[in-house]
Amino acid sequence: MSEEQKKKIGNANRNPSDETRKKISESHKGENGPMFGRTGSLHPNYGKTMSEEQKLKLSKSHKGKPSSFKGKKHTEEAKRANAEAHMGKTPWNKGKKTGPHTLEHNMNIAKSALQHKKGKGQIYVCSDKTEIWLRSTFEVRVASILDKMNIPWQYEPTRFVIGNRVYIPDFLIDNSFWWEVKGYMDDISIDKLNNFYNNYPDEKLKIICLDDIEKLEELEQSNNYSINNIICLGKHINEFNKNIIISGDL
Repeated sequence: MSEEQKKKIGNANRNPSDETRKKISESHKGENGPMFGRTGSLHPNYGKTMSEEQKLKLSKSHKGKPSSFKGKKHTEEAKRANAEAHMGKTPWNKGKKTGPHTLEHNMNIAKSALQHKKGKGQIYVCSDKTEIWLRSTFEVRVASILDKMNIPWQYEPTRFVIGNRVYIPDFLIDNSFWWEVKGYMDDISIDKLNNFYNNYPDEKLKIICLDDIEKLEELEQSNNYSINNIICLGKHINEFNKNIIISGDL
């Protein structure tokens, strides 16, 4: 066999046509599949655990590579088949609890949250023409008013470590005090803010609710305001209890 023929065969094996791929797929379905029926103790990896070195090697081999399913979506037929296949089965994680997470794990979650758009927010164009994602319409209103007032602010610039968790206040105003913009207050939010106050007593943080945003808008429209007026806005965590819910459309 010539080198050219070997090369052609090699390329064909590495890049099979769609028709060839389909034939291979069909030939491995059902009982013809090499892993058909090999579950539990019959699985070749049953009872085995990977070493830390193997885990690290596998992790490195996948880094920087997009998922094979990236950009694709399950068809309605596939969704139904998947749902039917799991009906009546107990989820593997039922009754199990996650954590406690390490500080490193929670820092990675916080970093990921900052990079992903979520909530009923939108892209906001700052006074210096930079674009940022604000996570709620309340936050957009606050940023817009502060820009009109020419009051300097930063959005989520600092992560505060509290035990093995991370807290990121919404706004740093005039590089001197913090605002946490809330459309509602639940037990988790109250506990988180209490922990922040207890761990960082020297930090000045106020909770900004809908009525505070409306007062801020009134101040801006009056053209009679100063940074001292702004500092007075907002509420301390002590003004809330377990039964308070702040309503408003985020």
